[in-house]
This record gives sequence, structure tokens and C-alpha cells, in this order.
Amino acid sequence: YRPVMNLICCKPQPIRVKVSDLELTPSQRKCLRRFLRWAEITDQDLNLNTLWDRLCAIRSRLEISILSAEYRPEAFQLFQRYQASVHHDEDATVERYQSFLCDCPLSSSRHLEWRQGGHLFAVSFLDVVAEGISSVYFIYDPEIEWVRRLSMGRVSAMLEMALAAYLDLPFYYLGYYIEDCPKMRYK
Repeated sequence: YRPVMNLICCKPQPIRVKVSDLELTPSQRKCLRRFLRWAEITDQDLNLNTLWDRLCAIRSRLEISILSAEYRPEAFQLFQRYQASVHHDEDATVERYQSFLCDCPLSSSRHLEWRQGGHLFAVSFLDVVAEGISSVYFIYDPEIEWVRRLSMGRVSAMLEMALAAYLDLPFYYLGYYIEDCPKMRYK
């Protein structure tokens, strides 16, 4: 994903984290521990180098699948609910979804599906490149209270960094910070 500089009014700042240098803040550790308790992972070790292995080993509450970037009706329906609830966008079409998140020029684009009891509750849209993982977009089910309570956007970023560490990739790209854009200011 790359912004078209001549069409935007302000300069985007790319955000990149060197995975090996990452030190979680107390707030991030608290958020991640809350998620690990929910996932019934009793080992609360927050080492990003081993976290992904432990997540994949458990299947009691959490199922994570890494899939090719292609259209899946269930993920599109989640995208529609997310767009309507979070961004007040009632015009989430299949075409827009596919062009934004499925028709990727990189063969290494992936969809990371998060399920609980078979129910899809979140999807991370990622590009996996030689130097790291780039987070393109993240959606979650806004209708499920426990998903909102777990701060899944923050959790997904930390677990995607754990995936980068597991794949021995040096960087994690969070996208762009654009000060004058309210949708991007949260970063």
C-alpha cells in the first residue's frame, strides 16, 4: 500500500518497528496479558520470539489461520459490519472490498483469520515481504462485546509483530500516520 502523494494534502509518515528492539510498554503488556488470559494461555511469557508458537499450539478458544488474499464471503460480511459500525460507511461493496484487500499485486499478501468456536471475529490483512510484515488493515466484529473489550486492534498489532519474529523478519510496518487525517490519527 502506497499513498498517491499528489492527491493528498499532507505528508504521511510511515511507521516501522524493528521487531528485535521492541519493548512492550506497561499498557501493551497489560493488554496482551488480558488477551492471553482470554485465550486460556496460562504461560504469561510475553517474549515475542516464542509467542506465535504458543498461540498456534492452543486451539481451545482461539483458531488462527493464515490464508491467501482472496475473496471470502464470510470475511466480506465482517468487513461490511465493521465499516458500518466503526466508520459509519454503509456503502461497503464487494468490488471495493476486493480492490482494497483482495486484488493485491504481491503474491505474499495474506489474510490472517481469527476464530473462536468456528466464528470469524477478526481479520488482519497483511503483506509479507522480505524485510518484514506490513499491516494493511484490520477488522473485527463490532457486535461482540468481548472483542471490543479485548482491544483487538492493539492485540493484533502485537501478535503480528510476534509473527514477524517467528518468521525471523526484522521489521513490522504499521502503515502511515497522517496528522491531519482523523481516521489515521490514532496511530
